[in-house]
Amino acid sequence: MPIARSYIVAGIGVLLAIILLAGSFFTVSETQQAIVLQFGAVKRIDQTAGLKFKVPFVQDVVIYEKRLLDIVSQPQEVILADQRRLVVDAYAVYRIVDPLKF
Repeated sequence: MPIARSYIVAGIGVLLAIILLAGSFFTVSETQQAIVLQFGAVKRIDQTAGLKFKVPFVQDVVIYEKRLLDIVSQPQEVILADQRRLVVDAYAVYRIVDPLKF
């Protein structure tokens, strides 16, 4: 019976090690940039692609796009001073250059 308990304890230990190891790594794509936060404070900014390391359960990762992003608003009807109706459609294109300022 003691051998079975040692296998169970070893299995639980291996499972915990796998969970900690899986929570330690994250990937940043070529089209992304990441901010690593430790208890809400900025620890570092990763703007290069690849496999990155973080401390599990202590650090969080926020991912932002590097590509051009757009905002499209719904068309709105505006009444001019001479009572003519005009449909206004607007959009904006932007890129996040500094994720810390964003």
